[in-house]
Amino acid sequence: MKKLTRLLAVIVLLTGLAPVALAADGARVTGNVTDANGAGVANATVRVVSTAGTDRRAETNREGKYSIDGVPPGEYLVEVSAAGFRTATRERISVATDRVFIVDVPLAVAAVAEEVTVTASGSPQARDEVTRSIDVVTSADADTRGVRALPEALAGIAGVRIQRQGGPGSLTAIRFRGLRSQDTSVLVDDLRVRDASDPYGSFLGFFEDLTLTNLDRVEVVRGAGSTLYGSHAVGGVINLIPARGVGAPRFDASAEGGSLGMFRGHFSSTGGNERADYSFGFDQQNVTNGVDGDDAYRNTTLGGRAAFRFNDRMELSGNVLFDDARVELNGNPFFRAATPGGSVFAPAPVVFADAPNDPDDVRDSDFFAGSLRFHHDVNDVFSYTARYSGSTTQKYFGFGPASDPDYYAEVAELTFDYDGDGQPDVSGLGDAWYRASVHTVDVRSRFVFGPANVLMAGFEVEREQFRQDFPGPFGSSRQPYNSFGFDFDFDGVNDASRDRQWTYAAFVFDQITLLDGRLQIGLGARWQGFRVGDSEALFGTSNTAEPDDARVQTVPTFLGGFDEKSAITGDGSIAYTFAATGTRLWAHVGNSFRAPSLYERFSNIGDSTLVGSGLVRTGDPTLKPELSLTVDGGIEQRLFSDRARVGATYFYTKLQRQIDFASFFNPVTFESDDPLGLGRFGGFVNTTGGLSRGVELTTAVSPIRSLDVRGTYTFVASDTRLPSTVVLADGTTIAGGQSVRATAIPRHTFSLQATQRIGRLTLAFDVLAQSEHDAQLFESVYFSSRRFTFDGYGRANVAANYAIPVSDRVTLTLFGRVENFTDTEILENGVRAPGATAFGGVKVRF
Repeated sequence: MKKLTRLLAVIVLLTGLAPVALAADGARVTGNVTDANGAGVANATVRVVSTAGTDRRAETNREGKYSIDGVPPGEYLVEVSAAGFRTATRERISVATDRVFIVDVPLAVAAVAEEVTVTASGSPQARDEVTRSIDVVTSADADTRGVRALPEALAGIAGVRIQRQGGPGSLTAIRFRGLRSQDTSVLVDDLRVRDASDPYGSFLGFFEDLTLTNLDRVEVVRGAGSTLYGSHAVGGVINLIPARGVGAPRFDASAEGGSLGMFRGHFSSTGGNERADYSFGFDQQNVTNGVDGDDAYRNTTLGGRAAFRFNDRMELSGNVLFDDARVELNGNPFFRAATPGGSVFAPAPVVFADAPNDPDDVRDSDFFAGSLRFHHDVNDVFSYTARYSGSTTQKYFGFGPASDPDYYAEVAELTFDYDGDGQPDVSGLGDAWYRASVHTVDVRSRFVFGPANVLMAGFEVEREQFRQDFPGPFGSSRQPYNSFGFDFDFDGVNDASRDRQWTYAAFVFDQITLLDGRLQIGLGARWQGFRVGDSEALFGTSNTAEPDDARVQTVPTFLGGFDEKSAITGDGSIAYTFAATGTRLWAHVGNSFRAPSLYERFSNIGDSTLVGSGLVRTGDPTLKPELSLTVDGGIEQRLFSDRARVGATYFYTKLQRQIDFASFFNPVTFESDDPLGLGRFGGFVNTTGGLSRGVELTTAVSPIRSLDVRGTYTFVASDTRLPSTVVLADGTTIAGGQSVRATAIPRHTFSLQATQRIGRLTLAFDVLAQSEHDAQLFESVYFSSRRFTFDGYGRANVAANYAIPVSDRVTLTLFGRVENFTDTEILENGVRAPGATAFGGVKVRF
């Protein structure tokens, strides 16, 4: 903690000195934004962004004129966006001190939208400069389609699999290119956010609650990204970029309702000038019925950003994002023996059974993410950014005694009465609380050697902590009683854990531009080290009461000198554009890693209340990070004067080393083959991983100014190596160690999105179709599982928006959306999704 305090002190010192720094005389960038007829476009947002990270914005007046003062010298991209127009990006301009630069932007130049992106290389780039697979979803695009939840906004992106297991608020996974959900990294304004209490240390437990509140855009990079963004950036990166205020304060408010007993309210505001800007957003969603009439969901999201510029070269900014959600869950889908009374242990065919309604199964969760950022353009060559980010997560799972009597009738005598109420607790293992925090400090420096080379280097320190409390006998680390936990089962032992891990990293990335911008090269490397000491989740300790702040040994004595394994990753990419033909070729190779989670390092099962077995550790503090290798590349072709763009990408990802749960029981000796020598019969181990490869095809067409059509097709062949024997639904067994088709991943996925503007009316249509997928269904009573295959499906949605201008600054919009209007039956991992649903509302902007 002392190291974090020192680094924060440095940031505070820099901030304190900023007002007395010599002010720099910046340049002025001014011009006109016009439509296809040469008329000025009012209320367009003009963004001037440099390779060093400086970002200045202005809003056009009634005549389409804009002016941005105080622009430091450097190389800049100019991006212009306006309601009803496609985003346009101008070529780079060189800005010098004390000069006026006139940049006129006709919005009809780019028939296909061209946003400036930052996530692929860590520096602002035009689309033709990017050497990776990247997609941008703006808040305006999502509003046109009538969606507010992040997973729905990302649906249809090539290579991205969105899997919501049920109705609003139910478990949602975001998978890239046939990989696992924990292989997805989530950023808020370029800063990584994670849930340290997640079994994989990922953000999986909060995907279902993420909304577009106070976001300007979402950038999605497919492929390895650990060199820039660290752990979990294996399959891809999702960067949530907050809105930035510009011009006079503006406000948006909306309300909508419809099927499933849903009501949603939204309010946001933005504003800014040359000295400061702000943005703020609030979303509240309530679902009273859900899929089966008993799946209520509530979600409250707050987001905000503020920035203050001390002078032309120094800026201090901060972000906050808060979400609080509660959802009533159903039981898991399960299976029965095909013959009444048959045992699920026998290799006989079994039948699928739908998820039963469970009126007292609930998840309550909240997270808070905040960051502080100080940026300083020291001179034309050197700039740096010092950043702090912190996040806290909390999840509560409540399991009551009520259940489906038909489901549990034949197995009730085999379940435990955990809470002593005289009834078998078939719904679960009892209430559970998870609390975690992650704190990160990093410093990034940029050296801009003219338009041809931008070198970025930095270091990062991260501290994560995890705490969980539960009464069940199959929970994680149980500790001596202290004020943070509670003795749920009154055995004198606090039913809780508290685990910690420090991470240290240093990285460098070089972006090279040659041949008048036609050739782009990116090269990077990262070293990541760990320290897992000072933890209360310990091997070999007794469950006797000790003082609140007791600290005991982290690992067994004979492992006390173990060396935590570091991770080294590298990244290289190249792109070349043939200006004459509009053809772009690119290729990328890089490896990435996932740090072992605190759960994988320190978890345990069992306790002294379970037939005297005592603690049985499943975690291993000596685990090595997961490691993968990705190779991808492709071609993109512009056609018909930029009215169409088509592309094809091939990708290959090999999980060279991963973490699995394995059995250590030796069936010959009936003893443990525990690699740590602790006598465990199961635990987390490093194993070889799976393999995913495939093809992504994309197209974007604007045949006329008012019509946009985008389509994607993805083929994925994803295999995983079984850690233990698997039984199929028909009773066939597959021995552990073999490679099989990965669960939850369809081979074929197709998407189509079309937007048509007719005067004040905008119509949006989108369809998503996918082939069959496998799913592993678990029978928690018998602790057995079977693998089922679920049919593919096609899902179509339609939305409409009608804008009514009330005055120069006030616009009223009526909107509606019908989802799955063909009422297709959808089972994701055996969980039923809603049928046809309809929603409508009104929005006012002033």
